[in-house]
Amino acid sequence: MGPIYKYCSVEQQLALVLILLLHSDTSTAEVLTYQHEDPLTRQILTCTRCPPGTHMSKHCTATEDTVCSPCPEDHFTQFWNYLPKCLYCSTFCVENQYIKKECSTTNNRVCQCKEGYFWQADFCIKHAECSYGDGVQQNGTLHSDTKCERCARGTFSAVMSSTSPCIKHTDCKSLDLDVVLRGTAWHDNICSACENLQNNGGLSILKKFLPHFFAHEKIRQSKLYRFSGFEVLV
Repeated sequence: MGPIYKYCSVEQQLALVLILLLHSDTSTAEVLTYQHEDPLTRQILTCTRCPPGTHMSKHCTATEDTVCSPCPEDHFTQFWNYLPKCLYCSTFCVENQYIKKECSTTNNRVCQCKEGYFWQADFCIKHAECSYGDGVQQNGTLHSDTKCERCARGTFSAVMSSTSPCIKHTDCKSLDLDVVLRGTAWHDNICSACENLQNNGGLSILKKFLPHFFAHEKIRQSKLYRFSGFEVLV
């Protein structure tokens, strides 16, 4: 195209662009027609397709155009067509899905996964939860599951979650406290002042730490009982 424009005047270039546009429109119009053989004359006719939301109820003839009829309830056609019948809205939303777009004469029913689920083999699967000591590296989407990563040194995750990333250990020093129990990948630093360790201060620390320990070790609550104000193993 470059060499042609080089030797054409502005008027000739504009005329060439107009021809290309007209040709493009003609190509588009051709999609809206179909070939049909008249059963009586054996003549090949060019018939107009029916618009979305309708179907072909009678082929065109040499003197009449195609006859189209509207789709009945729960049926549709999405494109220009010459189908003898409209298509049935055969998509039904199932468990963990909701209707994003209801069936109409121009589209099938569209379903989407609920929040917290993703598509997998035509089903909606719940996003995986990252375990204790693992945080969310990438949140799940409608088409992908959660991606987890092990918490790096200095960070932790004390919850089972499909949305929570690893977070930094508490800086005890910035709070003018001492580190009583250094944090791991699955629990935070436990901070306290030395005077708090007296007068049942150690007990309060245990009460804070033990729930995370039991959760990390997957110890069921049914195996615990209350003793001296905090839970211990049977």
